[in-house]
Amino acid sequence: MFSVKPCEIAQCRNPALTGPQTGDALLCMQHVANPEQSLEKICIMLESTTEVLDLCFQGAAISDLVLRNRQFTECSFSRGAFTNVDFSASRFRLCFFDFCTFDSCAFKKTDIKYSVFAGSRFTNCDFSSSDILHCNYNGIHATSSSFTESDLYFSSFSGSELRQTSFVDCNLKKVRFNGSRRADVSFKYSNYEAADFGED
Repeated sequence: MFSVKPCEIAQCRNPALTGPQTGDALLCMQHVANPEQSLEKICIMLESTTEVLDLCFQGAAISDLVLRNRQFTECSFSRGAFTNVDFSASRFRLCFFDFCTFDSCAFKKTDIKYSVFAGSRFTNCDFSSSDILHCNYNGIHATSSSFTESDLYFSSFSGSELRQTSFVDCNLKKVRFNGSRRADVSFKYSNYEAADFGED
């Protein structure tokens, strides 16, 4: 598990950026001297490497990147904003994307295990044809998004708000939807009887 290092600024409770950045100080995105430069350097690193390990890059806004066929292990992107980012065919292990916003992002054919997306917002995002096992999507807001033809075994969408979102032809064994609110959501061809919908 990655180790979270605190920001060195007194009274700041944000985690410090880890990975390539300007200077040697351990500072969060709010307190680095040049946040635009730090963002640019880390984005260049993400584009130029295929294996990303132990990166803490919380609260950053990333857009228009192609990050296909990457391996992300023990990374934290919590409270970030992602717009038009393509993560297709990538592998994620123990990664944190909690309380993020995702707009027009692609996760097609990804392999995601033991990762957290809780409290995030998804608009026009595509997780189709993916293996998403033991993941936490609790309390998400998903609109016009797709998990079609995915294996979602033992993942959880408890307390989520799902609108115009597709779970067609999915493995829903032991997937939790209890307390979720759903409108125009399709479970066609999926084994929804093996999922937990609570008292629906």
